[in-house]
Amino acid sequence: MMLSTDIGIDLGTSNTLIYERKKGIVLNEPSIIAIDKRSNKVIDTGNNAYKILGKEPKNIKIIYPLQNGTIIDIDALELMINEFIKKIKTNNMFIKPRVLISLSADLTSLEKDVIKEIILKLGARKVYVEPSIKTAAIGIGMNISEPIANMIVDIGGTTTDIGVLSLNDIVKYSYVKIGGKTFDEDIIKYIREKYKVLIGESTAETLKINHLNVYKEDNHTVEIKGKDLISGLPTTISLEKNELKYAIKENLNKIIKEIIHILEQTPPELSADIVEKGIVITGGCAKMKGLLELINKKTNVPIFIAEYPLISVIEGSGKLINELKLIDEDQ
Repeated sequence: MMLSTDIGIDLGTSNTLIYERKKGIVLNEPSIIAIDKRSNKVIDTGNNAYKILGKEPKNIKIIYPLQNGTIIDIDALELMINEFIKKIKTNNMFIKPRVLISLSADLTSLEKDVIKEIILKLGARKVYVEPSIKTAAIGIGMNISEPIANMIVDIGGTTTDIGVLSLNDIVKYSYVKIGGKTFDEDIIKYIREKYKVLIGESTAETLKINHLNVYKEDNHTVEIKGKDLISGLPTTISLEKNELKYAIKENLNKIIKEIIHILEQTPPELSADIVEKGIVITGGCAKMKGLLELINKKTNVPIFIAEYPLISVIEGSGKLINELKLIDEDQ
């Protein structure tokens, strides 16, 4: 007879991660699904769907079911979660597991209920919902049970969550609908408007990861291949790396402005803790070059990167799954 187990899910706008008790992280794939427009059947999800992004034929629709911290396609979301659950099933897989799902705190109660219902429909025995800012803090080893302030900034795909936590609760919280994908779009827009050249999402992401420094000046150039919007033909341009910094400057400043706002709103007793302990940055953009130096300069507070920023939330979910007594059973 198969035994049940418990799983944690980090349902992000860019990536979905699943943690299985006693196994650890068993899935880490893009939160994306490819659907056949004619039959409405799933073509692929996750890594395989991402590979065809921008190259798909007209009969295939590529969907990110969650965007900017909001559900944009409930049916696609259910199909995607179902496919991910199928991928992790093994011969000794669970029957009716308990599931802890980490969600951005800015999702509405209705959206959270919709996601809970999807998970229950797919066979869960019980579903717990925790704010991803809280599970991220637990995942990076913050002791949020003590009367001490812990401040964390989680820069996700399309949303940045900012929180101060103490005594197992969120003291101050805010979010900005800006993240890694926003910066990619900024780079695409800048190159399109200045050079009349269109580049794809993957090219923009590569530029962001490999060539962008948001603090230091860099006059070196990088060659970019794209499509000339005037002739319609493939072309190559040279871009000064400093231009990437200017392309994302406005949206990055919005994140920093919100961090400062939270610091200003935090009670003095807790502010003292933050000045001493610093702010921890996690999420997909945590390792963006120059980010620590820039935020430190703007806030005058020590800034640190989580050791494993991409998996902070799911690691926290895993810790809670292994100690369900820490979760509110009244959910």
